[in-house]
Amino acid sequence: MLVTATESATKFVVSADNVFGVEEGACEPAAIEAARGLLQGGPAAVIDGMFYEPLLGSDFNIAVFGAGHVGAAVVNVLSGLDCNIRWVDSRRDIFRATPRNVRAIETPEPALEVAAMPPSSYYLVMTHSHPLDLDICDRILRRGDAAYCGLIGSLTKRRRFEKRFRQQGLPQSAIEQLVCPIGVTGISGKKPAEIAIAVAAEILRAHEKPLAPQRSLPGNVHPIGS
Repeated sequence: MLVTATESATKFVVSADNVFGVEEGACEPAAIEAARGLLQGGPAAVIDGMFYEPLLGSDFNIAVFGAGHVGAAVVNVLSGLDCNIRWVDSRRDIFRATPRNVRAIETPEPALEVAAMPPSSYYLVMTHSHPLDLDICDRILRRGDAAYCGLIGSLTKRRRFEKRFRQQGLPQSAIEQLVCPIGVTGISGKKPAEIAIAVAAEILRAHEKPLAPQRSLPGNVHPIGS
């Protein structure tokens, strides 16, 4: 259940046994209780200044930040998959008609939408502003639960962002989760449609990648190559 405070626009996600986006102790207990009461299929509702929005359907959740030419091409391709897409931009009247499984969000604070995503979501960051890209990526990586965090740009941009992340105290293990440049290798085209196909293929590959089996071994036994 996505919960939004109507006055402050603070957003967080409530599941049956956890809270994501903010510390549970920072939330009003009544808001968490109300959200969990609506998890059984209740409709969207506003209760005591909080907006409760059910997150239903596919568990393949994608957030695309940026509605420029490349962002629009990416959303056009991804919307053909069985997924839920939140498409976010700060510019007024940037969105036109959107597919059924795409929710367009025009907001002056796009980075706050990171907290609205469920765990294990896929993120694509391709806004018109490098500082905004940095802020969004920082919030995604600090969550620590992204299935994929992709940033459009060159290797030079990645190195510049890595330096800033370290200055801001982000652990190296979190920084290494950033994918930049994005898109499967072997597609060199720079047209929006070509980039979109390469990026969609990379996300789909990440989504379908099976988890490595976990084996329980005695403490004195180590697999070859470990």
